[in-house]
Amino acid sequence: MSEIECHMIQGNSRKVMRERIAKESQLDLFVNDNFDTRFTFSPGLEESLVLGHLLSKGIIESLEEVSSLEITDSFCKVSTISPTHRDVARTTSFESIKLSALKEIFNDLCNNQRDHTATGAFHGAILREHATGRWFTCEDIDRKNTVNKVIGYCAQNGYLLQDCVLLITGRLTSNVVNKGCNVGIPLIASMTVATERGIEIARESNTTLIGAFSDKQCWVYHEGSVKIDIG
Repeated sequence: MSEIECHMIQGNSRKVMRERIAKESQLDLFVNDNFDTRFTFSPGLEESLVLGHLLSKGIIESLEEVSSLEITDSFCKVSTISPTHRDVARTTSFESIKLSALKEIFNDLCNNQRDHTATGAFHGAILREHATGRWFTCEDIDRKNTVNKVIGYCAQNGYLLQDCVLLITGRLTSNVVNKGCNVGIPLIASMTVATERGIEIARESNTTLIGAFSDKQCWVYHEGSVKIDIG
């Protein structure tokens, strides 16, 4: 983050104040010498960002398929062993989750939105492994990048993605839901709502999809392989 001097106008008054501003970076990704995408993101966790993108887009199925990854200035070059699209085996070790456990994940996400609290400019995501209870959360100016970063970081640290719950602050659009489905995450939730296509993708992959999650209520758009225990 950085700070700038700006004018705040309230009613008929004007005053000069210091305001915290989110920083924005760009990174061009080349996979096997072919341009893939340009990230507009918040600085930090660049390697996790790239790896999470590769996994959630289906370019790689596991990190072992990355033979080299080099980041220099605003460029990233990745070489893969077998850059083909494959379907992830959809197996999960848990068939249900208590609503109280989802509320714990929700609280962990809300309590770690420091950059958003300071600037109002960030999205957040949290990925929690059901069997162990360990979790990781991050923030970024782009909601897709928060998903990329948590997936990449957790894959780097040995999380079993098919045993994880993903909760985000942004909308459950088709591209965001598709990222989670591509790596086999069985339950995806958001503090905001889903789009029609996002719900369709969840149904097609039998992924449990929850929107408008708060400590008081939520919308279950599709109850897939993981059931919600409200008891």
